[in-house]
Amino acid sequence: MDEDKVSRNNADGNSNSAESEAYGSKEVLFDAESKIKAVLQKARISDETQILVLSDPDLANLSGLTHQDVQELKLHVAKKLVPQVPLNALQILKDESLQHWRLSVSCPMIDRILKGGILSGVITEISGESACGKTQLCLQLCLSVQLDQKHGGGAVYICTEDVFPSRRLQQLIKFFAKNKKSHRYGDNIFIEHVGDFESLDVCVERRLPTLLARGLVKLVVIDSVAALFRCHYTAAQVMERARHLSQFASVLHQLAKQHRIPVVCVNQVSASMGRAAGPSVTPALGLTWANQITCRIMMKRLSSSLCCEDPQSTHQKPGESSSSLNLPTYRVLSVVFAPHLAPANLKVCIDNTGIHGLEDI
Repeated sequence: MDEDKVSRNNADGNSNSAESEAYGSKEVLFDAESKIKAVLQKARISDETQILVLSDPDLANLSGLTHQDVQELKLHVAKKLVPQVPLNALQILKDESLQHWRLSVSCPMIDRILKGGILSGVITEISGESACGKTQLCLQLCLSVQLDQKHGGGAVYICTEDVFPSRRLQQLIKFFAKNKKSHRYGDNIFIEHVGDFESLDVCVERRLPTLLARGLVKLVVIDSVAALFRCHYTAAQVMERARHLSQFASVLHQLAKQHRIPVVCVNQVSASMGRAAGPSVTPALGLTWANQITCRIMMKRLSSSLCCEDPQSTHQKPGESSSSLNLPTYRVLSVVFAPHLAPANLKVCIDNTGIHGLEDI
């Protein structure tokens, strides 16, 4: 009988202690929330994130809190704004949903220098001069993503410069249809033309997340990112352009990471006269944009010493392009930088069936 009373008393004591601990944690949470509101009002801060931005001495002067209270307050705000628990490398390795997948270019030689293809979850830039094959590569990616059995889906193609090359797409579809005869490739490519920043923001921040949330899209292509930013801002508005570029890239990073998709941005080039060997080209938008991308791929025209003579090219008449005659065009695809890739150069051929790697240079 006495043992039963003791056990009941222990059980009651444990329950009371658990309730007191829970009540105590609620009190601490409530106290922290009240402190945050008091600090925001006293320091005249409108956003909680500003608490993390301000230094400890500045926040102590504005709020009247001690140094220890300031650190505890910042820790509580940080946990509130970033509720996710940090993961270590082993957890990421074991969890397949956290790993990056690679989008094949549908060319074994190009996939080889890209270590499997375009990386997901990051921004990849394809830069180069006009008519060097940037759009051709993007169109091929839009079709290749539909062949991926595990991660495949549709593609969004956002045009900011020229009209979407639908004729060239249909030409490529005829070749890709041999792999999936019953598949309707064109129905899974969502095309959007934007001519100003307002339309671009609506597309990227409203329409695109809707498609991604439904799982309809596994690739986003912006052709090109430089068109609007180079035309809208003058040379005297460097700071404003840099700020806008960073905000735009932040949205793309968030979409790429959240939905685990590759984001490909086409970039223009600018003339660079600083080299002794003569004028050359460098990707546009400067270091601000270069710091936002993970991988940079550059398409270049072949120099005269690397060009190979094609037997059909002797029939080309003055004023006619190789594309109008359906002749193959030769370019160089270069990996400029990427944390997971070594710099490499590959000679490629562009013909009616797409882009194909030929040999390393």
